[in-house]
Amino acid sequence: IDPSMDDVKSAQCKTNDCSNYAGIDGLCNACRRGEKPDPEKRKREEEAYKAHLEREKTEKQQKRQKILEEHGVCQICQGTEILGIYNKAPDNCYATLPDGLETEGSFPDIPGITHHEGVEMKICLTCGVILGFHAENVRQALEEYQRETANEGEEEE
Repeated sequence: IDPSMDDVKSAQCKTNDCSNYAGIDGLCNACRRGEKPDPEKRKREEEAYKAHLEREKTEKQQKRQKILEEHGVCQICQGTEILGIYNKAPDNCYATLPDGLETEGSFPDIPGITHHEGVEMKICLTCGVILGFHAENVRQALEEYQRETANEGEEEE
């Protein structure tokens, strides 16, 4: 038999002075264990649950505020709607560099776009700018990476 939720909610423990919800046998867990009904217990449990929900809500708000502070403000438009993208997949990274060199595995550190473990960037949703991305810094990072890669290739020979 599959009782509806209304039946489950209305099934009250058959023990006198007990306001707990009953199981299939008509008794709540406390009465089944032989404990005396404690009308204050439900109030305490409800208060504790409300306090737990309030703490959880506060923690989420604090975490969100911390994320917003870390994202900062767009240097171009002063926008605060920042999308953070992070993908940690060091064994599954592929990139084609401007000179046609293809890399596999760890990414080179490209300011504003990647780190050694994958992709990490922040994008302003107001103006579309990638925060921390500066073309000259990217060129320098790529040149350095290409030099290191070329040196590694020469050492293997």
